[in-house]
Parts: sequence; structure tokens; C-alpha cells
Amino acid sequence: MNYDNHAEEFKIFGSNVKKYRKSKGLSIKELSAKTGITERHLTRIEQGIAKRVNVSHIFILAEGLNIPPHMLCEGI
Repeated sequence: MNYDNHAEEFKIFGSNVKKYRKSKGLSIKELSAKTGITERHLTRIEQGIAKRVNVSHIFILAEGLNIPPHMLCEGI
């Protein structure tokens, strides 16, 4: 997959992660501890610049945020 062709989708996904993380009152550090995804990678996901986001990340993040996985893909 060419990341540049999907940059907008990655930004939307990252924005959704950040929105739901904040709505749950979690810091990046806390979400990292819940998901096992490094703080650095979570930061890059939220900024929409992570070049490695796969289906397992969607499920892991959704579980850590206690939301259905499809909510992280709203607007994509």
C-alpha cells in the first residue's frame, strides 16, 4: 500500500483515536499501557503520520478504548 495515496485516511483514523482517547480521559501513556502499542507509535497514529497501522491495531485500540472497532474508522 502506498501511504501517500491514503494520507487523508490515516489522518482521519488518527483523529478518531485521539478523540475517543480524550473522551475516555486517557493519556497516551495510559492507552499505551492498555494496548501494548508504544507511546511513540500512538503519537504518530494520532498525528496521522504512522505508516504502519493494520487491522490488528484497530481491534487493539478499540478494545483499549472500550468502543466498537468501526468507530475508529468513522469518516473514512
